[in-house]
Amino acid sequence: MWIWVWPGDPEKADPALLPGLKAIGHDGEGIKSEPMYFYEINARYQLLNDNLTDLSHLAFLHGDSIGSTGNATVPEDLSEAPGVLYSSRTIKNCPAPAVVKEFHNYEGLIDQVSAMNFIILACMPDPLK
Repeated sequence: MWIWVWPGDPEKADPALLPGLKAIGHDGEGIKSEPMYFYEINARYQLLNDNLTDLSHLAFLHGDSIGSTGNATVPEDLSEAPGVLYSSRTIKNCPAPAVVKEFHNYEGLIDQVSAMNFIILACMPDPLK
């Protein structure tokens, strides 16, 4: 799942600035991108940044859906490039989160990767095209 956040004036939001699937590493055969929904939130974008850049919160705030304890206990692999922050945790042999149980009817152990690429388009001369 990809979440694109446009803080500020909605009139300045330009979908043409979004990176293509190749730029975000999802251009393989059979992969497609489809908008799921739009939801406007009246909140401070700084709090959203904090939430999205620290995926350890999945264990505590989303433990009954997509999170697992590994989101807070497995060491984070963190790197950065101009305008981009990369974070991931590879969680081995963890109990399947509730979303896996519900949608895939599976209750065993799984390997799970929780990752995010925080792309700041305003900092980039060429927005990852």
